[in-house]
Amino acid sequence: MDKLFERYKLPKRIQEQIDNINNSTSIKEIEFVLTNLPTKKTLGPYGFIGKFYQTFKQKITPILQKLFQKIDKGIFSNSFCEASIT
Repeated sequence: MDKLFERYKLPKRIQEQIDNINNSTSIKEIEFVLTNLPTKKTLGPYGFIGKFYQTFKQKITPILQKLFQKIDKGIFSNSFCEASIT
């Protein structure tokens, strides 16, 4: 494998980058995304605009973090397999 990297001059990931990729999503990352959402656009079929998520950021962030942790562990609810076609 190392010869492949040398042959094609592919960059090697340093351990810090690998650890960062494998870490769960942090509260700060979630808050950053919520803060930077477009305020007047809906983010899905449910009709909630970005301003809703920003207003309730303190309550939504821990819920989203728990959800992302379950996703990272491969634990999905049955509702992840459902779809709504509009």
